[in-house]
Amino acid sequence: MKPIFIPYNHKLIYLKAVTFLFLSALFLGSCQKSKVEEPELQSAANIVNATIGMPQITFFINKSRVHGEPLKYTNESGYFTTFPGTLSFDVAADGITDYILKTNFTFKQKTYHTIFITGESTSVSALFTEDDLTNPPSGKSKIRFVNLSPDAGNLVLSLKNGAALFPNQAYKSASQFLALDPGVYDLQLKTATGTVLIDKNVTLISGTIYTAWANGMRYGTSNSPMGLQFRSIN
Repeated sequence: MKPIFIPYNHKLIYLKAVTFLFLSALFLGSCQKSKVEEPELQSAANIVNATIGMPQITFFINKSRVHGEPLKYTNESGYFTTFPGTLSFDVAADGITDYILKTNFTFKQKTYHTIFITGESTSVSALFTEDDLTNPPSGKSKIRFVNLSPDAGNLVLSLKNGAALFPNQAYKSASQFLALDPGVYDLQLKTATGTVLIDKNVTLISGTIYTAWANGMRYGTSNSPMGLQFRSIN
């Protein structure tokens, strides 16, 4: 094979071109590797089963089943990533192919959401929230309150013998997050008229974000009594 002759005045250009292509390949390779190892958050969702008479549910986003195991009553899925945009969201009772809820939600890019499945088995509905998971102020924790009890009316979450933290929370609504000092708190869940329904002792940890949510029926059967769930979400 004849050797390739490169004039001296073109050698520098040739070497620069080869170097550029080599470095470009390295850069693209490193970008692709980074994308695989650290995928950018598109959107995230957490599902809560607060449905009366539904011991277990399965759910689907754009017709694809999301959570591997059926979601038990009062349990949550934990955040999982999904595509942003308007997507179908369907719920079925475990072992049953017919949907008990069919709806759509718009998932925002780089945003955390929670879908609270609530109501009774004959009238299932959902509350869709955007979740503020920014860090609490230094030395604080954050808490919000969600009313998921279909027959209790507006509810109040307050300190025992103290001020109301979340007054007059309507059914199927979520409060804004409230910053509180870390420590042990005695909470009371009350009706709008002041009747105490539940006493609960909780511990708030600095830097942690919580959701408290009321579930069950005030006048329901023993299978679905009033409850106050308290979970960290970050």
